[in-house]
Amino acid sequence: MVVAGIGVAVWFLATDNSGSELSQSVSTVEQGENQTRYTYEGEEGVSALELLKKRYNVSIKDVFGILQVESIEGQTGDGKGAWRMYVNGERVTTAADQYLTKDGDKIEWRYEKN
Repeated sequence: MVVAGIGVAVWFLATDNSGSELSQSVSTVEQGENQTRYTYEGEEGVSALELLKKRYNVSIKDVFGILQVESIEGQTGDGKGAWRMYVNGERVTTAADQYLTKDGDKIEWRYEKN
């Protein structure tokens, strides 16, 4: 089996008024045969959902008071799965708006079949 992938990296730089670099983070999109993944770095005390919305076009739905990611960059899936969040390679079950990231966390979103 051959899996082709396309990766896109976007660098975000923040500077103060003097032009000094304050922080740097990377966002990537990987597309394979069966899955697209959206990845970005955590920022101390900022929710995973807030960071996701800062970097990508995201559609959110409220399901009984829990915010769920419905689509990322227009990709909604086929209705037989859901967008799931991973932090440092481990699946997280805490809602993205409640999960506060840390500097250096690798946040990844995958659309997975149920």
